Amino acid sequence: MLSNVDDGLFARTKVAGLVADDAVLTSQRLGVYKPSPQVYRRARERAGGELVHVATSARGVRGALEAGIRVIRLRRPGRRLDPDGPTPPVEVDGIAGVAAALDEGQRR
Repeated sequence: MLSNVDDGLFARTKVAGLVADDAVLTSQRLGVYKPSPQVYRRARERAGGELVHVATSARGVRGALEAGIRVIRLRRPGRRLDPDGPTPPVEVDGIAGVAAALDEGQRR
């Protein structure tokens, strides 16, 4: 799990208790923040393999694509892509769409 926050802030989230600490990569731990492609590159290095980034923000889409990481964009009301930025190859409307896109990607 990659989170664009410091360790202390992440520790106060609802998700923190659901994920093993060693499975969490915060921007603080990686030493760089989104939208820098470097945060995604470092996450891939730490994870030791390929990643898929599920993005809702234009910053997340841009940074991950510029780092060469596969992106599934989860569309959210009021969130738009950067008109001058890269476009993700896959866009979905809900969690079921994310699951289907991940499943499709594994069959390729």
